[in-house]
Order: sequence, then C-alpha cells, then structure tokens
Amino acid sequence: MEPGDNEIVVKRMTEEQFREFVDGFVDGRIFTAAHLAPEKRALLIPTVFLPLSTGLVSKLPDEVTAQIGMVWEWADRSVEPSDLADWIQSMRQKYGGSDLPCFFSVRVMHAADWELAVEAIRLEQERRRVPSAVKA
Repeated sequence: MEPGDNEIVVKRMTEEQFREFVDGFVDGRIFTAAHLAPEKRALLIPTVFLPLSTGLVSKLPDEVTAQIGMVWEWADRSVEPSDLADWIQSMRQKYGGSDLPCFFSVRVMHAADWELAVEAIRLEQERRRVPSAVKA
C-alpha cells in the first residue's frame, strides 16, 4: 500500500512481480492467507502476519480494504516461534496454528491481481503437476 496525495491505494503488481509471485507460490517459497484453513483464517491471520494484529486494516476506509485481495510474505522471512510473545503463542495453540509460520512483515496484493493469480497458480501447478496449497 502506498499513500499518494493523502490517499492510500493498493498497488497493482507489475508483470515481473506477478510472475515472481506465481513461481514463488508454486515453489513453496511464499506463504499466503490462502494457505490457512478457511474456517480459521480470520482468527489466524493476525497470529501469522503480526503487523495485522494491530487492527490497522480495520481502520482503513472500505474503499481501501476492498482493494486487498490477499496478504502474503516470502517464507524465508518467517521468525522462530521462540521470538513470539506468549499471548501470540497462546492464540496460535488455541486456534490450531502452532505449526504455522509467523512473520513480522506482510505484503498486500491487490484483489484484481489475486483473482488473476489464483488461475495462474492453478495452471502452473497443472503444468508442473504440483498439488494445490490453496485452501478454498
């Protein structure tokens, strides 16, 4: 997200960024909220992507949140569970997320890019014959 003229917008990916995302996702080098079980997703997102535990997204205007299609991060940016505060570890255990990665950073993907990415990921997984990691 970038402010511009006092307005927050979710930037669209360039073609190169999009290709890198799809390859990274299929290679298992990217973790997204789509990797979380749908029934627990809302509860687990703030314990996986810690910047979202601050309630920042709820303070954004609806026009901005409508632009958010997916949150994600490079898997190698995850932190060790021992680095987490006790309350985060407790929530992760309570909701069955203790085996999930955790990030002190998060990337935001535009809704239109995520819509295209879902199909591109599916096609690339078929091409490579890789099982899907996206949980509907």
